[in-house]
Amino acid sequence: MRPFLGLLVALYSFSAFGGERVCVLSFFKKGSKEQAKVEKVFRKHSEILLIQAPAFSETSDCFTGNFDEIVWASHGTLTGATRPYITPVHIDRDSSKSSLFYRRFFDNLAKKLPDHPIHLRVTYCGADDERYPNTMSPLWDEVRAKGGTVEFSPPLRLASKLLGKSVTNLSKSWLSKSLRK
Repeated sequence: MRPFLGLLVALYSFSAFGGERVCVLSFFKKGSKEQAKVEKVFRKHSEILLIQAPAFSETSDCFTGNFDEIVWASHGTLTGATRPYITPVHIDRDSSKSSLFYRRFFDNLAKKLPDHPIHLRVTYCGADDERYPNTMSPLWDEVRAKGGTVEFSPPLRLASKLLGKSVTNLSKSWLSKSLRK
């Protein structure tokens, strides 16, 4: 299955669909309301590569391919007992178990980015919270260094204030911006 997906990523990223090529990485449990929301927005758009609960290698393939835009949708968490930090959460496709993405993963992804600029759209709780270090920061820095952009989904201000942490809105309208290219 994995070699086939690598071939599929290559076909999508080097195809002549016209316009921007988009890869959507959706790290939500199978059957969850979040997965359903992402699926509903992108399922009728065959020109967009949607990968639900991608493996680490599939995530890497998306970033090293020839995509103009990458959408990262996941849960995020504030963790670390002595030195708090924010990280997105990985969901295993087969077991639905969650694990954390460590900075080393994003350091490696940053080194593999293509030379052309990409637009990275990110939605997970805490992604834009500047009070804490974020494991994804090395990737964002490298995207910007190569002339690309990083866009965060807007936070839910009232929920963020009440909970004392950044809470992000996974909205259909924000996700749909990738369809308007």
